Amino acid sequence: MRLSILFLSLVMLTGCAAHRYAKKAEKFDEAGLYKDAAEFYYESVKRKRTKVETKLGLQKNGQLVLNDLLTEFEKDYQQNETQEAVYSYEAAKNYHDKVAGVGVDLTFPDRYHAYYDEVKNTFIADKYIEASEHLDREEFDKAATIFKEIVRISPNYKDARRKLETAVYEPHYRKANNYFDEGQYRSAYYLFEQIAQETGGYKDATNLQQEAREKGTIDILIPAIEVSGTSRRTNPVSLSEITNAIAEQQNPFINIVDKSAFSQNKIKNRDGSYNLKALNLAGVEAVLHVQINDVKKIEGKTHVKTERGYIKEVHVYKDDEGVERKKETFSKTTYKVYNKTNSASVRMSYKMLSTATASLMITDDLKDTRTDAVEFGRYQGDLKKLVPGYWKSRKYDSDEDVIHDNTYRIRQLRRLMNASDKITKVSYLLESAADNVVARLASAVNNYNPEN
Repeated sequence: MRLSILFLSLVMLTGCAAHRYAKKAEKFDEAGLYKDAAEFYYESVKRKRTKVETKLGLQKNGQLVLNDLLTEFEKDYQQNETQEAVYSYEAAKNYHDKVAGVGVDLTFPDRYHAYYDEVKNTFIADKYIEASEHLDREEFDKAATIFKEIVRISPNYKDARRKLETAVYEPHYRKANNYFDEGQYRSAYYLFEQIAQETGGYKDATNLQQEAREKGTIDILIPAIEVSGTSRRTNPVSLSEITNAIAEQQNPFINIVDKSAFSQNKIKNRDGSYNLKALNLAGVEAVLHVQINDVKKIEGKTHVKTERGYIKEVHVYKDDEGVERKKETFSKTTYKVYNKTNSASVRMSYKMLSTATASLMITDDLKDTRTDAVEFGRYQGDLKKLVPGYWKSRKYDSDEDVIHDNTYRIRQLRRLMNASDKITKVSYLLESAADNVVARLASAVNNYNPEN
């Protein structure tokens, strides 16, 4: 129903707009301002194509506008102004097609098409020579601008498309090669990739892209994770998780080396330091050292507190005159409030060393803490009658006693009573904290760029 009403509203609005445009068009038409009249008739017909009078108005005034455009084209043609003639013909053709798009036909004599074909061929031939000369002089921007114009007007003219590709992508291709020669393999890779994707394979861009990737790839070895002290019993991070997290980044320049291919004495010296020289000779370019410094799991205790409140009773009775009355009474009671907090944390440090220079490539100390807490109330009696408040003594009334019999406080108490007693397990919190630090480590490795 709503959609029907909305549709009818849109139809009415469109019809009103068409009527307004038509009225303005008629005034311009009466004044002899056919260009303005044609434009407003067009806007009216575009919104409502069923009104014959409006379409006739557009046909009459639109033809006058088209005639002016064709006259301008013919003048340019007669004066041998080839570029101006091409553009003035396109203006006339575009206007004709625009009006035809709303169902109104204008007369476009065939002789103008013949004139255009003649002048277009001359124009394109001249422009092709000019653009080719720019290309020969390696004036790529100027050549590209003209070749784009040629391809737009005549898509299959000679080898204009190929030369346009050269004018546009040769500067990028040379820039990518410069990056490659300067050892900026990542910059070269992404520029070659762009060229290959947009052209389908300009020159040898695809092969050079692959070569840039091979030369720019960092082969990283991640030895066994070191775990400090008591954290060994609760360590939630595995080597495979770190490897997978880095792999998920899909960085074409990161390759994690299979640790099993190396003996322990090739990875480390007798004093425990990394044997960077041996690893470098084996093709490893970086060592990622990961250490779990601290793991905490805290299973919180459930704390219980007895809160004081009231039971509200509503008694209905009739007074001496037989009128029904209500009387409220409040009796003292108690209810329980429970709360508990679980938490877990992981602290992990890492450093990535170059095997060629022993220099530090990236390093950080990461920590993540996850907590979850619950607070809920429970009452053994009729919850609908429970009202929050405070009383000093169950036996005696006191000036300190207070009854919060209002909507806001009762709603708060209901929420507490209906709250869930479910809390996230410590094991899940620890897993989440571990996932976070691993993800941050993987992101750091992914973001490392030796060219920056």
